[in-house]
Amino acid sequence: MRPARPILSRARIEEEIFQGATDHLILVPADGTRLGVVVANESALGDIFHAGDLVYCGLHTDDLVVVKAE
Repeated sequence: MRPARPILSRARIEEEIFQGATDHLILVPADGTRLGVVVANESALGDIFHAGDLVYCGLHTDDLVVVKAE
C-alpha cells in the first residue's frame, strides 16, 4: 500500500494565541474552513506566526484527530 501524501493548502492565519512553548492558530484556507492547529513556538529562532500571515499547511492522515459531533 502506498503511503498517503499530505494535502497541502494555502491558508490565512485568522488568530494566534501564544501558549508559551506552543502557539494555537486558527487557519482559514480559501474554502473558508476554520482549522485549529498547535505549532511549536519558534520565536527564539525568529520564525514567528502572526494573525493575517499567509502560510501553507499540510494535512496528513497520521496528524488528524476525529471526535464525535454533538
